[in-house]
Amino acid sequence: MLTQIEHAKLMMLRAAWEKDRGREYVAAASFAKLFAGELSHRVVNEALQIHGGYGFMDEYPISRMYRDQKINEIGEGTNEVQRLILARLMGL
Repeated sequence: MLTQIEHAKLMMLRAAWEKDRGREYVAAASFAKLFAGELSHRVVNEALQIHGGYGFMDEYPISRMYRDQKINEIGEGTNEVQRLILARLMGL
């Protein structure tokens, strides 16, 4: 999970690097948002599985992470919107 999280961070940093240099960054940002949104879902679900039934109890941080993940996924532009942006950039 940590390897994938680091990959998402690098994708975000690449998009920021492109923007800082005045280059086209929309595709890199959309790739990063899409990957991170889907990754957050996978990682939180896997972490919940590791915790088992305790993962649903409010005493454990994973309970809140599980609920918050969906808001983060939607708040930064839905995965569907990111796919539409990428398809448009590819000329589809």
